[in-house]
Amino acid sequence: MVLNDINLEIPEGQIVGLIGPSGAGKSTLIRCINRLIKPSSGSISLDGTNLSEASPKKIRQQRRYIGMIFQEYALVERLSVMENVLSGRLGYLSFGNPLPAVTRKKILIMHSIIYNALV
Repeated sequence: MVLNDINLEIPEGQIVGLIGPSGAGKSTLIRCINRLIKPSSGSISLDGTNLSEASPKKIRQQRRYIGMIFQEYALVERLSVMENVLSGRLGYLSFGNPLPAVTRKKILIMHSIIYNALV
């Protein structure tokens, strides 16, 4: 048993980093939270949704609110941190259909943030 008797609550908007010795279960905990692996017992909840029993579709929807960088991260070196982070959101945009005005506005704001960060 790698993880035992863990109760973790992260307030909304909080950024959390896990540190500890090799083999302590940090990666296993993060993989459970993101549901890359299913815990053998207990539950994982995000905003009232029990991810331990959620459907694959619901898990994908909830992952939009969970950020995770793997130990062997795959970042594009020539891009800034902001560009790497925002490029992870591209999978949630539809390029085949006209985008709603609200989405277009969000894209323009993201573009402005990236541009201003680079200048």
